[in-house]
Amino acid sequence: MMVALVMFGVSGQAMASFNDGDLLRVVYTGSGSGTEYITDLGNFSTLTSPITSNNTLAGTDTFSLASVGASSWANVQIAYFIVNTAGNGGTGAVWTSGGTNGGNTNAGALASFTGAGALTYNSWQTNSAGANSLTESQASGVSYWTWLNNAQSGAPDIGGMAGYLKTPGSTAEANLGNLATAGYVDQVLYYYGATPDSGLRGTAVATIRTLLNGTGSTQLLASAVPIPAAAYLFGSGLLGMFGLRRKMAAKDPELG
Repeated sequence: MMVALVMFGVSGQAMASFNDGDLLRVVYTGSGSGTEYITDLGNFSTLTSPITSNNTLAGTDTFSLASVGASSWANVQIAYFIVNTAGNGGTGAVWTSGGTNGGNTNAGALASFTGAGALTYNSWQTNSAGANSLTESQASGVSYWTWLNNAQSGAPDIGGMAGYLKTPGSTAEANLGNLATAGYVDQVLYYYGATPDSGLRGTAVATIRTLLNGTGSTQLLASAVPIPAAAYLFGSGLLGMFGLRRKMAAKDPELG
């Protein structure tokens, strides 16, 4: 799986950047008048189930405070997303970063998200002139802030992906303040399945880690699968039975 993901990353970056199905990372500062640094991390449109191996994205293209004109990581936000308009037989497929709670999507909001995503992908592809990173002003009219945060509504829906994610509680964004202390910031990458417009929760396919190695970079990490409470109870029951048998065997050697 790790080799396959690396191949996806490399092949995605070898072709024209900012294509449908590519994983985009947006780092920004400001709230309508700031700077955004957008990077195409490669094509991950086949990533629909949890990964089992960690993957440092090949050629991940680092970023710095200077990339967005910030003086502190505490002033910088980050979000990741994929739009694949041809996915699911033309129904569309989407992925977004998010918190550990998963959250829900707004049923019926897929068209807004894919439309806004397509507009930014196409504009960024043109503006990048073949490079896989570019800097955009939030005042440019084709910014992440304008189309995917505000959704042209005039009222910020921070990290809501054009209203696709229900906020608060399922924002796609994270603040990078912890880079200065912990050295990384973790989010979850969610895939919204064969019915992305249903309003259901997404499938956690990876932990997406932003690292500070002098400059910012990205990893995809295999997410830990929580053990259901029932499994804990079953396990504790087995241990209890084992302990009882040992106790009885100590009293009656024939039981041993």
